[in-house]
Amino acid sequence: MKYLLCLAGALIWAQTHRCGTIERLQYLMQQDPSILSRMQAVEEHTRQYMQNLARMPGQRTNNVITIPVVVHIVYRTASENITDAQVQSQIDVLNEDFRRLNADTTNTPSLFAGVAADAEIQFCLATRDPLGNPTTGITRTQTTKTSFSAYADDVKFSSQGGKDAWPTDQYLNIWVCRLSGGVLGYAQFPGSGPASTDGVVIDFRYFGRGGSAQAPYDQGRTATHEVGHWLNLRHIWGDAQCGDDLVNDTPTQEGPNYSCPTFPHPTCGNTSDMFMNYMDYTDDACMNLFTVGQKNRMRAVLSLGGYRYSLLSSLGCSPPGGGCSGTQTLTASSGTFSDGSGTSNYQNNADCRWLIQPSNALSITLSFQSFQLLSGDSVIVYDGSTTSAPRLGAFSGSSLPPSVTSSGGVMLVRFISNGSGVADGFVASYTSQLNLPCYGTQVLTQASGTITDGSGTSDYQDNADCKWVIQPGSGAGIRIEFTQFATEQGYDFVTIYDGSLVNSTYMVRRFSGTNLPSVVTTSIPEATIYFTSDQSITAAGWGLNYTTIAQPYCQGTVQLTAPSGSFSDGSGNSDYTNRADCRWLIQPPGATWVRLSFTSFTTEANYDFVRVYDGPTTSSPLLGSYSGTTLPPTLTSTGGSMLVVFTSDSSITRAGWEATYTSNGTSTALSAESAAEVRFYPTPAHEVLHIELPQPQGGGILTVYDLQGRKAWEGLLQPGNNTLSVVSWASGVYIGVLQQSQGAVVSFRFVKE
Repeated sequence: MKYLLCLAGALIWAQTHRCGTIERLQYLMQQDPSILSRMQAVEEHTRQYMQNLARMPGQRTNNVITIPVVVHIVYRTASENITDAQVQSQIDVLNEDFRRLNADTTNTPSLFAGVAADAEIQFCLATRDPLGNPTTGITRTQTTKTSFSAYADDVKFSSQGGKDAWPTDQYLNIWVCRLSGGVLGYAQFPGSGPASTDGVVIDFRYFGRGGSAQAPYDQGRTATHEVGHWLNLRHIWGDAQCGDDLVNDTPTQEGPNYSCPTFPHPTCGNTSDMFMNYMDYTDDACMNLFTVGQKNRMRAVLSLGGYRYSLLSSLGCSPPGGGCSGTQTLTASSGTFSDGSGTSNYQNNADCRWLIQPSNALSITLSFQSFQLLSGDSVIVYDGSTTSAPRLGAFSGSSLPPSVTSSGGVMLVRFISNGSGVADGFVASYTSQLNLPCYGTQVLTQASGTITDGSGTSDYQDNADCKWVIQPGSGAGIRIEFTQFATEQGYDFVTIYDGSLVNSTYMVRRFSGTNLPSVVTTSIPEATIYFTSDQSITAAGWGLNYTTIAQPYCQGTVQLTAPSGSFSDGSGNSDYTNRADCRWLIQPPGATWVRLSFTSFTTEANYDFVRVYDGPTTSSPLLGSYSGTTLPPTLTSTGGSMLVVFTSDSSITRAGWEATYTSNGTSTALSAESAAEVRFYPTPAHEVLHIELPQPQGGGILTVYDLQGRKAWEGLLQPGNNTLSVVSWASGVYIGVLQQSQGAVVSFRFVKE
């Protein structure tokens, strides 16, 4: 949708605003990209509703919809604990504004009077709670928190110092609290977040009329604005410069208006901005209308098949004692319901139904908290949406029924009473197992773990767009091994990247289909797993285990100048890494030949190679190229240099290889005379190694290798005393090779503990 695609630019208006809804939406979309497809489905339903409405003349439907409201007051200080009267004043404002009964309708300019509309939507404070008990429609929760955040949404959770929502498919939940960040209020668009956070939040200083309400936002229009968002209205400027609010009878305008401009106020080529619209940012006293187009958008989500249609069957505005009636549709992922009698007995001749069908549900489990029916009265549970579906159970009497679980994502509960007598009734609750798509980006910092597409025993969902960034913080690479794999061939992919960026430059492998992928090892200790699926066929999905490779592996060029030694790919007991490109230049001083022998050899055949050159560069003659599991022959150079090059591709890795070499080269050992002049101590070394070189010719370049031939340190030593820090070095034996300024080479061994 055009509007949804423009959301990326919305933050240009975020510096000064009365509403946090768009910023909250952008944050949620970063966490859950599937919100986009859900909101597009809401827009498609709205489009079809508009097409059907176009065939009906006139703007009135003669069908006033009443929405039950529960107001959760979450307060720390007495001033934040607003009165019931102030709450009622806000309900009065909503009814005035949505029914166009507001006293300031006379302030609507004649240019817009023809499109100003009665939305035929009204609001009541709930008189019945979710369990059928009487209620004022107001809850009060004292908290220790000084303020709440629009990003954390913490006011909506009792566990975070706020208050849990009442079933959001049966009530409009409005939270009143102190908000941080200068935000007056925010709302959740239809389909833009979880059911547990659906509703509206208003700062107590901008709620209702009188009391704690502060000018210029003291006329209750902040709630009118946010409830407009909750019913799918956009800001009138479309959250972009001269943007689109998806309403045909509001003029295009450049951006939000503040205070109360003088009419006319033209922008973007219009005659005037509709700055008195409730979906602008002007002062409360400046606002006075919704339009016909806005009315139709709001009523679309309340129509049959609309996102908020279940509110029409809510009993929230029906006083207790009347019992249940008709069919209630429950779409939240979990909830509680009852026979509706509250603390009274249920009625005779009841026939009530609860159709439980949460979005993306795989199964539903129903449990009873209390149960007291007379003989002849019963609760029947069906494994489907109608009474012709298989029965999961029929219950009567006073024994608490067992929990029952549906085989799919729909369950129908029916309560029937006869005319012979009544009893206390029942209270039941349900939970659902959801087939939720993976979403957003998850950062994993553990050294090892398991990742799956998130679908469990079901197929994954369409339009997945999920990333897992593995950042253990240390190591030589990450080994990734799939345990199962089934995606739509050629359309749904799992792609592995070196690092945290999704960029083809860093792509290691991409997999699709039903073949179990080979083991992949990244070349750095950071990897991204990226899963995407298209909009059609899905499959069982995939799972993988990852581990961090702690052992160092080869990299760059290692110079080996000792007359003999050993070296390897560096992987130790693990497999070597993908995309290796490592070199060992063997150049013992005075050597006229070098002989190389392999003691073990296992590489991916025909893909990962060890190549040996008769000289110091890859331009030298090739002595041999080896791959697979056959031990290469012994090789001898024709001169005093030999280059060994190891390369691996980006797929399968193996155990690797080890080699030794000999030569007729010499090293300048420390003579007795030199020993008196060149000293290194202490040995074994713990934190530092002191090296004293003779004056004035003793200086030179010192290179230190471990026994695997890997360079541990290299630097310039001056004549006299030198201190080498070895505190961070691994324990073991090291070889120092000193190339002195006069050309002599001195080698020595020392131990680091």
